[in-house]
Amino acid sequence: MIDWHCHLLPGLDDGSRNLDESLAMGRLLAEAGFTDIYCTPHCLHGAYDNTPRGVRHATSGLQQAFLEHGIPLTLHPGMEYYLDEIMLANLDALQPLGDTRLVLVEAAQQASPEFVKQALFQLLRRKWVPVMAHPERFPLFERSPARETPCGWLRRLWPLRKMSSLPVVPQTEPLTQTLANMGCLFQGNISSFAGWYGPDVTEQARLHLAGGLYDYFGTDAHNPKGLKKTLAAGLDAIAALQAENCRGDGILAKG
Repeated sequence: MIDWHCHLLPGLDDGSRNLDESLAMGRLLAEAGFTDIYCTPHCLHGAYDNTPRGVRHATSGLQQAFLEHGIPLTLHPGMEYYLDEIMLANLDALQPLGDTRLVLVEAAQQASPEFVKQALFQLLRRKWVPVMAHPERFPLFERSPARETPCGWLRRLWPLRKMSSLPVVPQTEPLTQTLANMGCLFQGNISSFAGWYGPDVTEQARLHLAGGLYDYFGTDAHNPKGLKKTLAAGLDAIAALQAENCRGDGILAKG
């Protein structure tokens, strides 16, 4: 399985504070069955001024530490970009998720739908593929789009797949429909399904999953304590919901 969003790199943002925490998080992820982790520290001007070079260096260093401690995870560099004017002024110098064209972005709570659409359009024009992080946490994306749910939720955790032309049914959420039609992708937080952000976010996550919004899942883990509390519960909830939506075809299978 792949974790597409994780604050695993020590000391770069509000995630892991030191190597010991990163090692503890790595062990939890490996024990849960993950094989690849995208390390995505925040990139927010004035708060977390991370650079692609710095993130790649930190990822390489943590990978070496994992090898030395026998943690069987492959790490990939990435960033979680705050969608603002500063980011848009640096579109030629972004750190995508690994060697893909995927760029993980987070909308501001107060962002307008028009700004989000225009900002993501600019990324698409530069041949980046925006991946909107945890839409279930934002009122901007409330309720579920209606892209049909493909059976087998693990497809969103395994390596990149080619985009398919899924059947389209009537939509009830114009912004997510517009963004999906533009070519934007969406990443759900596993912890959202475990109640980490409260019942309202959990309900939105369930609706988005039922509507087929999510292309990828990530832990969005910031520390070992939170990861240990939510990982198993979140994975189990996603598996149960997907099995229900697909009438049994989405049951988690390990191995």
